[in-house]
Amino acid sequence: MTAPTTAGGQRYLLGVWIFMSVLTPTLGFLGARGFAPALAVLGLLCLPLARPLVRDWAGLGILALVIALAWISALWSPVTNLHSAKAISRFTGLHLLLQLVFSSAFVIAAARLDAAKAELSLSWLGYGLLAQAAILVIEGLTQARIYQSLQGVITDAVRPDIAVRNVAVGGYVVATLFWPVAATFWRQGRQRMVVALILAVGFSTVFLRGDSPTIALMFSALIFALVLKGGRSAVLATGVVAVVYWLTTPWAMLALQRAGIFEILQHHLPASWRARLQIWSFTNDHLLAYPLRGWGLDASRAFPGKISLHPHDAAVQVWFELGVAGAVLVAAFWGFVFWRIAQDAKDRLFAATACAAATVYLVIGAISFSLWQEWWIGLGALAMAACVALRRFIDKPVDPWIYPLGTSPEAA
Repeated sequence: MTAPTTAGGQRYLLGVWIFMSVLTPTLGFLGARGFAPALAVLGLLCLPLARPLVRDWAGLGILALVIALAWISALWSPVTNLHSAKAISRFTGLHLLLQLVFSSAFVIAAARLDAAKAELSLSWLGYGLLAQAAILVIEGLTQARIYQSLQGVITDAVRPDIAVRNVAVGGYVVATLFWPVAATFWRQGRQRMVVALILAVGFSTVFLRGDSPTIALMFSALIFALVLKGGRSAVLATGVVAVVYWLTTPWAMLALQRAGIFEILQHHLPASWRARLQIWSFTNDHLLAYPLRGWGLDASRAFPGKISLHPHDAAVQVWFELGVAGAVLVAAFWGFVFWRIAQDAKDRLFAATACAAATVYLVIGAISFSLWQEWWIGLGALAMAACVALRRFIDKPVDPWIYPLGTSPEAA
């Protein structure tokens, strides 16, 4: 990775990151949907300094193919309508293309930070995330009293249960960005900050009853420990699991469904999970109609009452809408991500952090949001950029005692 040679370019990138660091807790608390336009603006600002390396083009090319397939699939999608300017402006394929340009520019530009500016950028992000997590703890204890007060001033008053639900979305933000921020504090030798972050994030997800962030953080902690111990081989093994997830999930679900497992689970799960099982059963059954081409982009929206806007599982959605080609391409992209992490696995702290951050994103995507949801893609890009900046920061010399035993580059 090559940093800009001019001091002005470094200060410019640092300013962009400070701006993002201020926006992150604000958007995470008041409206996570704002991550979509925020990443668009920041990506636009980073375009002059976005210089992809040769190895970056493979990942960009795969994503471009996914978007091209999405555009083509719109020809047979039951919900796509491009007969007016308004419809075109709302077209998911257009939004994905813009995300590819701007979010990729932000991630690639992060590789241009020098070690010192990368550390400062991540520190700013860390302070913002810690502040947001602390506010979420308070909101969880007070039934979102602060959020209710602000909403009453800005718009109309909101019911306490809706306020808590809206605030709980911030838990996805702190969970997604937790690992690169925690690794930054650890790398700086600020273990108390790491403990404070763990407590704030943990209590915020518990008090706001965030099932998905909690599950994601638990799985990611396991992956973090495995990669910290196993190094490159553990990274590649995690990548294989990710690829298998994208390629086999709907078919594994279909097998469980036909074996009667879903019916048994229906009697032992809370309502939200029962709803997921019903959606997955319906989606997987209908997937059999067009397993090769899929139903088309956004086809999940064509079945109101059966599918709530999307299937609540990213792998099921890509199979259902884009078919086998879409699933293979998305699996190839994630395989590429873990391969890139494996290339830098000599530093186990970085490798473990990047794998854990990717795991959080994959697990939440497997049970929560639409694959095409713009703010969720933007948040994922921010987490990836934070990991890229962490890799730049780790290039800075550090006292060996800061690393856990056996995890320094020299010990790998």
